[in-house]
Amino acid sequence: FYALEREDFKERFLKEAKALGLSVAKFKQTENVVFAKISDGGVEVRLEINFARVRTPEEAVVGRFEKTDGSFLDIFVLPLEVLISEKMLAYENRRFVRDFYDVYHLSGLIEGQVRGLKEFLARAKPPVDEKNLETLVYSGVAPSFKRMTEVLTARAGKTS
Repeated sequence: FYALEREDFKERFLKEAKALGLSVAKFKQTENVVFAKISDGGVEVRLEINFARVRTPEEAVVGRFEKTDGSFLDIFVLPLEVLISEKMLAYENRRFVRDFYDVYHLSGLIEGQVRGLKEFLARAKPPVDEKNLETLVYSGVAPSFKRMTEVLTARAGKTS
């Protein structure tokens, strides 16, 4: 998530979590990012909030979000090209397999070539947490880093 306010964020966050009956198991705040683990006692969720760059509403487009019950909801999202670019940057900065998987998945939704994909692949090193991908893929087999790289290389070579 992107957030606008940094001032008193921790205090407000902890207060709101408590009001909702949630416990905060972990909270770490840097200059630009907050990492937290919150739980309702049954499910634990990891949360990351980035203060570095706030997107303007003009940059958003309407996208369809599928809920767990199979219904859809229209939400504001970043344009696909921007989202892929941000995911490539996130992977280069932290090398989490979830970011690489997002590039892999999202690049299959775009027609033509993804800007910067060839250069991204030339610099890409293996993820630091590849084993975590199996827990992130809801259904089907989680592809290996090697397999995703092969598919992305083929996509980088395709023409519009």
